Amino acid sequence: FEKTDREWVRREFDQMESESRVLLEDGLYRPAYERVLRMSHCFNLLDARGAVGTEERQRLIGRVRGLARKVAALYTGKEEER
Repeated sequence: FEKTDREWVRREFDQMESESRVLLEDGLYRPAYERVLRMSHCFNLLDARGAVGTEERQRLIGRVRGLARKVAALYTGKEEER
C-alpha cells in the first residue's frame, strides 16, 4: 500500500466511473460492472492509505454504490427479457 501513487489511483477511479457510465448507456452491464469493481478496488487502495477524509470517503462510496445500482437495474431488466 505504501507504494500506491494516490493521484494515479484517483485518476483511475474517475476513468473507471466515466467508462462505466458510457457502457451503461450502451446497455453493456457486464463490462460496466467490471469498471465498478475496479472503482471499488481504487477506493479501497485510497482508503487503506488514509488518502481520503471522512466526507470524501462517503462521496466516493456513494459514487460506487450509485453505479452498482444502475448496473444491477440494467442486469435485472435484461434477465426479465429472457
